[in-house]
This record gives sequence, structure tokens and C-alpha cells, in this order.
Amino acid sequence: ELETLSGIGPSTALKIINYREENGKFTDRKQLMKVSKLGEKAFYKCSRLSELIINFIGESTKDSKSLDYLIDKESCSLKKIVVYSGALVKNTFKNYISLESINVKFATDTIPESCFEGLSNLTELILSPKTKVIEPMAFKNCSSIQSFDFNDVVSIGEESFYNTGIQNVVLTKKCTEIGVNAFTASRNISKAVVALKGQNYLARIGLSTKEIVEFSLVSGELYPNIFNGCDKLEKVELPADCTTIPDKAFSMCSKLQSIDTKNIAIIGEETFVGCKELKNLNLAKVLQIGKAAFKDSGVKDVILNDALKILPEYVFSGCQSLTNINIPKTLLEIGGYAFEKTKMKNQVFIMPASLKTVGAYVFNDADSPVIHLRKAQESSWSSLWGKACKGHCGYP
Repeated sequence: ELETLSGIGPSTALKIINYREENGKFTDRKQLMKVSKLGEKAFYKCSRLSELIINFIGESTKDSKSLDYLIDKESCSLKKIVVYSGALVKNTFKNYISLESINVKFATDTIPESCFEGLSNLTELILSPKTKVIEPMAFKNCSSIQSFDFNDVVSIGEESFYNTGIQNVVLTKKCTEIGVNAFTASRNISKAVVALKGQNYLARIGLSTKEIVEFSLVSGELYPNIFNGCDKLEKVELPADCTTIPDKAFSMCSKLQSIDTKNIAIIGEETFVGCKELKNLNLAKVLQIGKAAFKDSGVKDVILNDALKILPEYVFSGCQSLTNINIPKTLLEIGGYAFEKTKMKNQVFIMPASLKTVGAYVFNDADSPVIHLRKAQESSWSSLWGKACKGHCGYP
């Protein structure tokens, strides 16, 4: 009677009968996996087979095969598979589109090339921990997979997560190699924790900055324009050895609320332009700030380094929420329009004796603070420095 079942030949039927005679009746489908070696094409005609629990795929645990060895993918309706031993190989489950759940019970530190490629309905993948190497295209087009544990991963191949549904890419310093387009077309990634290796690195590995909400830099340096115009970004974490934020790195990140700048020494030009949600900044170690670095941002409280020498032009222009900022005691220069359109009428600015150069229209169209300075200082300043200022100056 067993031979009348689609996909069960004389050899497999005999093995099942022998096992039953030696061990008694089958009480659970999992017991079938204990029947030694299901032969090639054992389930080729089992078009209605929806769940399979087997010991291994292939000739033996030391000679693993892809699922093609057992099941015809063209007629396959298999939704769930559990494999207890053996090894993953190239293309193990490739294009078995009906699969929704895969449970690999044996330990494996490598996901081979195209192992799970094309499994667009796969929502549950259970692997042993300690996966270290993910080869090219391993999960390509697994569009329903939402998560993966990257904790022990050291290498990620090209296109390995191309067009997947994963939401978080949390890597460690151990991950030293990421292939081209590894995450391309995976549009649900909202959290990224990565090391950077050179200009435009995120684009090279396929991480779309436009969708990222949280970003943490593991190691490396930020590069210009890295998140320019990314209006979903809210939080950035930087390591202690990251000391530079380059030009336009976070320009027009309108939702950016949090970035730890306490170890930053250099801030480039237009770095935080238009960051309306950014309120508090600790710049106590910053020695250099670029032109228009905080223009039109939402900064409210700013702590400047007392050793800062230059506040460049337009640096806080349009920062209408700015209410509290200290003037460094060794400041040499304030650029033109530096505090344009600000509203600091309740603050007192004591201009340091070191201040030699002040540009034009510093407080243009601003509710400026009370400005204390020595009259003799103005001789080297632009004659237009206080032009269009709505406040007043006080002379000791």
C-alpha cells in the first residue's frame, strides 16, 4: 500500500516497513525522519506535501544535497521543513517559493551562496546561532524575512540581502567585509549599526539612508553628505574616536533630534542646516566650525568651547529658537550674518578683548542680545557689523 502513495518507491517503502516492525507503529510524523536515507526524488510526485521533517538532505550527513534531491520545485507546495543534521550547500532551498518556515537544527557558521534565494514567502527562519559568513545572494529576494541576527557575522557577500524585508541591520566590529549591493532594495531598514569604510560606503553596500531612523557608527569616519536630505533620521550615535562631522553630513535632516557631539572637534560647513528638531548641542570640544553649520536649525542651548577662535558667517543664522549660548573668551572672529534673524534679546553678550574681526550684519534682522564691548574694539570691525540690529550695545 505504501508504494501506491505518490513519491514512495519500493526501496523507501521497505525501509519504512522495516523500521515499523523493529520499533512499533509510528505515533508522530517526526518519527519518519529516523528512517535511514530517503532516496533521490523520494517526494517528486508529492504535490500536496505541505510539511517535511527529515534527518538530512542527500546521500548521507556527509554528502548533503539541495532540496532538489528530494522534491520537484515546479510542483512543490511545501510550506514547512525541519532538517536535523547534515550541512547547508549552495542553492539548498533556492526558489522553493511556497516555503514559509525553515528550521535548521544543526550548527552552521556559513550560509552558502543562494542558499535561501527567492523564498519570497519565507517568514520564519530558525538557524543555530554563531553564523559567521553569509555568502553572495544567500537571502536574495526573501522579501518577507524581517529580521536576522548579525551578532557573530564577520562577512556578508554581494547581494546577500538584496530585496529582503529586514528592518534592522545591527553589525559589530567583527564584521569586516560587506559586499557590493548587500542590502540594495531592502527598503524597510530603519536602524543601521555599521562601520564605515570610505566615501559613499553606505550607497556601495546598498543601505538606503532615506529610510533610516536610527544610525550608529561602529568605527570609521563620517563623510560629506552622508545623510543630506534624509528626513526620517531621528537619532545618531557616534563612537568616542569619531572627532569630525564633515560638510553637509546631516543637512536638511528635519527630524534629527539626538546626536552626541561631546567628542567632536571639527564641524564642517552646512552640517546641520535645517535640522529643526535638534535642540541641545554640547560643542565643548569643538575647535573648528564651518560656514552656516547650524543655519535655520532648531538649536536652543549651545555650549561652545572656550578655546574656539572663529564663529564663521551664517553659523547660527535663522536659529530662531536659540536662547542660550556662551561667547568664548579667546574668540578672534565673528563672521557676517552669524546671528541673523535670531531672537536673543534677553541674553547678554560680553565681547572678549581678543575679538579682532567682526563681519557685516552679524545681527541682521535679529532681536539681538545686549552687547557689551569696549568702544576701541570696533575700530577693526566692519562698519556694518551692527547694521539692521534691533538690539543695542552697551559700553563699559
